[in-house]
Amino acid sequence: MGQFNLEGEKLFNDKQFKIILSNINNLIYETNLIFDKDTISLQEMDGANVCMVILKYNMKTSITGTYTINLNEINKSLKLLDTGNLMINVIKNKLILKDNNQQISIDIFEPHKATTIPTLKYEYFFIINSKLFRNIINKAAQTADTLNFNKKGFKTENWKYDFPLFTDVSYSLEYLKKMILPNSSYDLKIEYAKDYPLRVTYLTNEFSLIYILAPRNDK
Repeated sequence: MGQFNLEGEKLFNDKQFKIILSNINNLIYETNLIFDKDTISLQEMDGANVCMVILKYNMKTSITGTYTINLNEINKSLKLLDTGNLMINVIKNKLILKDNNQQISIDIFEPHKATTIPTLKYEYFFIINSKLFRNIINKAAQTADTLNFNKKGFKTENWKYDFPLFTDVSYSLEYLKKMILPNSSYDLKIEYAKDYPLRVTYLTNEFSLIYILAPRNDK
């Protein structure tokens, strides 16, 4: 499970990480969390094997190791604790989260087999702000289940958004909605190709967050 030196370590010391972890929890319920002194990361498929999430978040700790944790449980705990003053420790098979007023313990398990990140080469990409992309997704979802990327732009059966795209492939709007951080305004790199997964990369120095989404076959 790895070696932990956790006494007095601060972990979730800002709201941004809490928001990201909560958003990932919309797709992933259990994951390996990987600590490497300067970062905390995960790479996991959702239960339906449709979407992969890859996160690396800069976080100064002396922690090294990998363990499996239920994201539902950790998010419930974070809602109850002061994330600006949160301490972490590991005692036997428990992850201990503690602020100045209370302490919560969460079961941890031996890490499961790591998810392999696929090697992908894309034909096309474009850059778009996450707020605009979220608006496009929400509007399209009013009349359709999938968003079609074709040479005329984003298109559903009853609505389209003109954009210089060069292929014809569809992706689930339900999944796309879950991939956009709430109330965010980051540039996104959208990569795609015909009959190929969509890759969404957040372009920021604050963290590394990538979603890889399998295409939908609506034919």
